[in-house]
Amino acid sequence: MSLRILHLSDTHLLAERARHYGKIDTSGLLEAAVAGAGELAPCHAIVVSGDISDDGTPASYTFAAQTLAPLAQRWGAPVIWACGNHDRRAAMREALGLPGAPLDPIFSVTDITVGEARWRFVAADSSVPGRGFGYLGEQIHRIEDAVTNANGAPTTGGAPTAGGAPSPAGTGEYFHGAGDEPLHSVLVLHHPPLAAPTVLHGALRLMDAPRLAQGFQSWEVAPDLVLAGHYHLAGRGRAGGVPVVVGPALANETTLGRGPEWESARARSAFSVVQLSEASIQQDITYLDGSVAAPSGGIEPGEEIFAYSPEEVVTIGRRAGRPGWSPSDPLAWDGPGSYLLENTLGTGSKGQ
Repeated sequence: MSLRILHLSDTHLLAERARHYGKIDTSGLLEAAVAGAGELAPCHAIVVSGDISDDGTPASYTFAAQTLAPLAQRWGAPVIWACGNHDRRAAMREALGLPGAPLDPIFSVTDITVGEARWRFVAADSSVPGRGFGYLGEQIHRIEDAVTNANGAPTTGGAPTAGGAPSPAGTGEYFHGAGDEPLHSVLVLHHPPLAAPTVLHGALRLMDAPRLAQGFQSWEVAPDLVLAGHYHLAGRGRAGGVPVVVGPALANETTLGRGPEWESARARSAFSVVQLSEASIQQDITYLDGSVAAPSGGIEPGEEIFAYSPEEVVTIGRRAGRPGWSPSDPLAWDGPGSYLLENTLGTGSKGQ
């Protein structure tokens, strides 16, 4: 039986339904995405791959959970949350009931059974507080343990709620619906282990992606799939032989017309359904019509939201980018393990 995942990413919610960049109603877009997804065939899990919030407020996370809860309950699907560079760990953890100490990386494991198959979702935290680039560090060992240990037991923690978080009494990782069948796994990150589409995203990419890819090749068991976001541009690739699917952003879409030295985006919002079977991995993207992106007389669907010049990109990259970054760095990796990373962005199938 195939696995269906509703994949949402980069919702960039703000408290009191404030607009992203003062223009885009991301709260309304999330509601529209949930309504649209509800008209599709049910999914077995809902994945939100980071940058859930833009302002890091508890209210923005509460809104996300409350908006997704009815659909999750109707489908009987857990919600898997990953932390992005715009998220704030303490507020996210408290509002969503996620395990761990307030400022620790947010790491969770959720097991479900689909037919006779066991699927494990491992959500790791690639965020670096106060910066924009990604880094997993010692979490790579935790990922290996989670994807290779088919009979792992939860630490202190309660059963998951319909929203996919532990019960209020629980404080640890949880496994939902675990059994004795062979284990398949999906790794959820915010920062993709793939080359960047722009110079700025190159500054903000996953710093230790080559190390992760090398792990995939050497571990006894590797994930079946990696789901990620961050680039605001759908795409596909492989890391260490593992398929990587980058979801589109709900907030806006990265544009490339000016060249990679610029960082620009337009008002285009989408979500995707990823379906895994023994034969294939399919990413079906649903674009929203933009009717909730702005009030009458506001920004139009497809209209440019922002455009940072190459000089502005350098300033942002030096402030938020990975240590040692230079604007002349290649968008793809070099050095040990870099040959294990390959991708093509902007190639997701549109589907519905």
